Amino acid sequence: MTAKGTPCCFVCGVGESCHYPVWNAYSKELTGIDLGVEAAYEGYLELLPDNKPYQHGSAKILKEYRSVKDEPDVMAEAERIGKLIREKLETA
Repeated sequence: MTAKGTPCCFVCGVGESCHYPVWNAYSKELTGIDLGVEAAYEGYLELLPDNKPYQHGSAKILKEYRSVKDEPDVMAEAERIGKLIREKLETA
């Protein structure tokens, strides 16, 4: 399983015209430093030329971020650990 920061907005999901997404919140234009946001979304998101953070969000979603559901070995391990936790709680 790999991760590259916060992959989407947890309230309403990824949107191509949202003014407040993570790729704008941590952009060079707002922070004054390069936090690697563009690299984190490379291959997943294309910021369009008219994108202005917190004013006019404009991006093209190239592909959705991977989900843990796409990682069967990770899901199996999470289920195993969840069962262990449940057993501990039931016997406590």
